[in-house]
Amino acid sequence: MSVTVRNILFVIVLILIMLGLLAWYIFSRPSLTLPTTATSSPLTTATVPVPVAFNAPATQLAEHTQYYDIDLQYPSATPIAGSGANAAAVNTMKTFVQNTSESFKEDGNFSNLSPAQIAQMNGNKESLSSTYKLYRSPATVSYVFTLSSDTLGAHPNSYFRTFVFDAKSGGGIALSDLFTPGADYLNTLSTLSRTALSSQLGKDSDSTFINPGTTPNDDNFQNFAIDSANLVLLFPPYQVAPYSSGPQTIRIPLSKLGSILKAGYK
Repeated sequence: MSVTVRNILFVIVLILIMLGLLAWYIFSRPSLTLPTTATSSPLTTATVPVPVAFNAPATQLAEHTQYYDIDLQYPSATPIAGSGANAAAVNTMKTFVQNTSESFKEDGNFSNLSPAQIAQMNGNKESLSSTYKLYRSPATVSYVFTLSSDTLGAHPNSYFRTFVFDAKSGGGIALSDLFTPGADYLNTLSTLSRTALSSQLGKDSDSTFINPGTTPNDDNFQNFAIDSANLVLLFPPYQVAPYSSGPQTIRIPLSKLGSILKAGYK
């Protein structure tokens, strides 16, 4: 047998011995048991679980005529607990949408347009439309309606209408209901919103709009909603900025309102 063949056989035998030792080591060791780690649950409040996603189809209120178009909507159901409370909340929003439609038609006086007025419309139609968005917190259910009205002026106008309900009872919640008795919440919101708006608008920030639009009175802060961590404040065009800047939405962390906020909304 040549030296080369012997060397090859030696290497093969050596490899087989090493594989055998490795197999013996693996199968003779005791199995390793990893320590059990407790799984963590999503953070929830002590009394009310964080709500899951909710979807309900919109109910449409539409009307199309020779001189105007109406395309409004409201939710067919809400995540409010209890069928009675849910129905009452839906009816509140439905009534608002219906009244808004009727007011638009009354203001337009479409059934009594003069030939001159019809000619001035130049074949165009006035319009009213809306969308809505749902916000949820453990204690509240909020709906923000954004409405757009085009009466054939320089540009369409948009505005907000918000509804905030108690998540359990379905009762309506006013801004003042969120705060402890005697709390100077309007001045607090005024200060915080001016800072937030100035930062958000940047170079387009204009104190001649922001300051009057955030004066500490209820009218300036009537459009609000609550999500899981913030008080959401909404301002239509012109209230805190020129029309060209559009509507503004800011979020004030509830943690910044902790000292004056009622415990149920923290």
